[in-house]
Amino acid sequence: MTRPKCKICNHAERAKIESEILAGVSLREIAKSYGFSRMAPSTHKPHMGVSFQEAIVKQEERRNLSVYDSILALHDKTLLILNRAEQEGDLRTCLLAVSEARRNLELISKLTGELKDNTVNILINPEFQQVSVAIFNALEAYPQARLAVSEVLSAD
Repeated sequence: MTRPKCKICNHAERAKIESEILAGVSLREIAKSYGFSRMAPSTHKPHMGVSFQEAIVKQEERRNLSVYDSILALHDKTLLILNRAEQEGDLRTCLLAVSEARRNLELISKLTGELKDNTVNILINPEFQQVSVAIFNALEAYPQARLAVSEVLSAD
């Protein structure tokens, strides 16, 4: 008696399905997305052969990655989810993935130095607050000057 052929091996999107398996997407989620039985992705794993074994090794290597490399891997996964949500027309997930991708890019650009966040809020700086109090105390005898300084400091 011949065994039935693996539905994933014969699927037009085999490469994409395998990349999702390797990316760690839930096997149950993959099965549901492509209309397979719950066991199909897990049954397919041995058919992935050497590439699957190499992927397992890469997963182990990923555990030892730098923060930067880990963020890049997360960004890749975010883009995979975004792509899938777009294909399925899932706008809510698309927006969430776009938002996450934006945060990933912001973090990556900060780590690489492409985005410099040099914003300093001097108003909350304790030294500035001390100087402000000293100035206002010194100007107590000069109400017009005190008012003028106050207006200049509070102007946008």
